Amino acid sequence: MYDLATDNAGCLLWGTMRRMRTPHIVVCLLLVVVASCSTEPEALITGNTMGTTYTVRVPGAAPPVIERIKNEIEQTLADVNAAMSTWQPDSVINQFNSSTSTDWFDVPASFTVVADASIQIAEQSHGAFDPTVGPMVQRWGFGSTDEQSIPPTAEELQQLKAVTGYRHLEVRLQPPAVRKSIPQLQLDFSAIAKGYAVDRLAQIVRNAGYTSYLVEIGGELRISGHNANSEPWKIGVEYPDADGTSVQSALFLNGGGVASSGDYRNFRNAAGRRYSHIIDPRTAAPVSHELAAVTVVANNAMYADGWATALMVLGAEQGQQVAAAHSLAAMLVEGRESRFAVLRSELFSQLRTESK
Repeated sequence: MYDLATDNAGCLLWGTMRRMRTPHIVVCLLLVVVASCSTEPEALITGNTMGTTYTVRVPGAAPPVIERIKNEIEQTLADVNAAMSTWQPDSVINQFNSSTSTDWFDVPASFTVVADASIQIAEQSHGAFDPTVGPMVQRWGFGSTDEQSIPPTAEELQQLKAVTGYRHLEVRLQPPAVRKSIPQLQLDFSAIAKGYAVDRLAQIVRNAGYTSYLVEIGGELRISGHNANSEPWKIGVEYPDADGTSVQSALFLNGGGVASSGDYRNFRNAAGRRYSHIIDPRTAAPVSHELAAVTVVANNAMYADGWATALMVLGAEQGQQVAAAHSLAAMLVEGRESRFAVLRSELFSQLRTESK
């Protein structure tokens, strides 16, 4: 559900701050959308998908546009879930994961788009992002309701590494297919699929003839044009604190994808230690650095989604280096409790922001 409040002028603030459990990763959503008082009509479409909610806002569109594109939105989301949801037993990704064949496996074109992007981010992040990390997440107790209280042994970690790794995945765009080089390999697109779905919904709105919109699924955003007040969209980035009630800064955007990944509220204690839910695919173990949250602005939501996860794994120092090397607009918040250091890449610093 949306948490609603008003600003000093009585205008509505809306956004999400919820936790989502998926087999791949548990994320804290750290973005809120600050909506000014509207001066023109706006179509609003909402619903449920991927274990969370979605919202589509189209300023300047009359209410009839809702029925015009809502059915296409719902069908597109159903198609994405049918291809990539690990929660649907008969999904394409689950069929691939269940197969032990190392032959080409036919998949929808959407599947190869996400798989190809996942490999690109994996390579550019030096393996910090990996769409095959699911078994590691499961073993550390973050992928199901049956959390394991005993951390894996060093031998188990080596076994997990032996059955994972993006280099064991090959993607063919035409005709669309994927194949694994080891029979046990499994895929999980939970750290990138929501962003991809956001981009698909944005395309639906554009095809309907609208150039200003905001599309959001579970906190991942795609923005274009202006809001209902003919101003840039204003996105609040919250502090990764215990309350989750304070906004540290606001972004003013006319376009692009935005995603955040957070570590601050999601962890577990086992054997007297605190374990982050962020698993480093390179070590098969939770990260131990002090990076609490990452926000990425990219050309589209899919890459923003994937890169937010990759930078969370890398940590502040390596994350800054990789962000600079690949020209990423990224903000990294390092620290615990009330002591935070905010680090911005050069491109992020060039964005229009407002500190709180």
